[in-house]
Formats: sequence, structure tokens, C-alpha cells
Amino acid sequence: MLEEVTPLILTFNEALNIDRTLQHLTWAKTIVVIDSYSTDETIKILQSYPQVQIFQREFDTHTNQWNYGLQQVKTEWVLSLDADYLLTDDLISELDALPKEPLVDGYLVRFKYCVWQAASRHIASTS
Repeated sequence: MLEEVTPLILTFNEALNIDRTLQHLTWAKTIVVIDSYSTDETIKILQSYPQVQIFQREFDTHTNQWNYGLQQVKTEWVLSLDADYLLTDDLISELDALPKEPLVDGYLVRFKYCVWQAASRHIASTS
């Protein structure tokens, strides 16, 4: 099933995170990245991965960025990721084991928030 999945990532100045994320996506034939004109080393890092397709678009809203990204994807399935997400080997195996013609239109995956590589039990609110 992995050949039917395209990771889609939004970036803006993600040089500290993006390489670590991409290291867990080497199985992907194509990775679509929508970059909001990063001014750090993000683009240089993205260019070091041959399967990454970079599209730049000025950020206006998350909805518009994701929808623009979806227009660039050619596979039936999309794996929407933040630039600092890490896929585990177990999740990659689960994705690969999914049926080629499932009876569903989407999947939801739970994930852990980590701060300095330690799982966080609580998400702080800024309001």
C-alpha cells in the first residue's frame, strides 16, 4: 500500500525539524512539500531528498495551504504531516499492510506530543 501514499508536509523555517522527519519517509516515492517561502535552510535540506517535490506558496490560511497541497498529489492516499512529526516503524508497517481497496475514505492516527524527545502528558493552552 505504501506506493499509493504520498506524504504531504507544510513548511516554514523548519530547518531544525524537517531532516529528522524526512529520514522516516524514505519509503515514499514522492513527498509533496508546500513551503511558505522559508528563509532558513529548509529548502536546502528538502532538495537533498530526491523524492521531495517542493512547491512554494505564500501562506494565507492552513486550509488553503493544505488544499493547494492536495492539488499537487497524484496518488489516491495522502499522509498529512507537520514538519516535526516522526513516523515509527510500526506505523509504516501498518500503512503498508492496509488493503489496496479499502472500504473507507480515510484513517485517523493517534500520536504523541514530545518535547525534547520526551512524551508530554499535557498540552498547554496559550489562552
